[in-house]
Amino acid sequence: MHTMLDLLRKHLRPGDCFIDIGAGNGVPFTFPASGLVGPTGLVVAIESDRQCFQRLQHNVGFANKSNIRCFNLSSSDHCIDGPAPQRRIDALCCEEQLTRVSLIKVSAPGAELATMSGIGELILRPNAPTIIFEIQQGGDQSREITGRLEDLMEAADYNVDHYGSFIAADAPLRSTPSLTRSHSTLRRFSEWCKAASPPNAGVTHA
Repeated sequence: MHTMLDLLRKHLRPGDCFIDIGAGNGVPFTFPASGLVGPTGLVVAIESDRQCFQRLQHNVGFANKSNIRCFNLSSSDHCIDGPAPQRRIDALCCEEQLTRVSLIKVSAPGAELATMSGIGELILRPNAPTIIFEIQQGGDQSREITGRLEDLMEAADYNVDHYGSFIAADAPLRSTPSLTRSHSTLRRFSEWCKAASPPNAGVTHA
């Protein structure tokens, strides 16, 4: 069975950019990815929980990891500043001038679909990122979320595979899309996200 570390090794190379949404303290995935992308690469670690984020910052500083940027915010389908900031991931990439993202890991219980809506601009790129979802196992809710994510990614022309508690969506091969097709695809993707989101879906995640 493939583990998340196997998937990191499969998709990351020196010089790549990896976004870890729901990074926790950084030990499970942020730090292994930092080693894989090397000093010329970048890891963007996103953690919404304040205490977890403080541990993440401490660990990054203690390990002297210069290729990790940490953000204390929630991934969402909109941007809000303030004491509990929320960001679209595509907007964050624009703010941080990240022109190419190779891999995104999403661990955002209850906010998966809002997160995906906020990645919309990235999936339109010719070099669209591979996206890996960590899904909590068991129960009807996890099966429902899994089904919605599969439909969503297939609507964006991604190839979807299952690896235990992870869903890996490999980016499609595409040439540079026309502006008209980009707007049409993004609108359809956004509509899919809204239609698939359960009522009162939150964006807070640990």
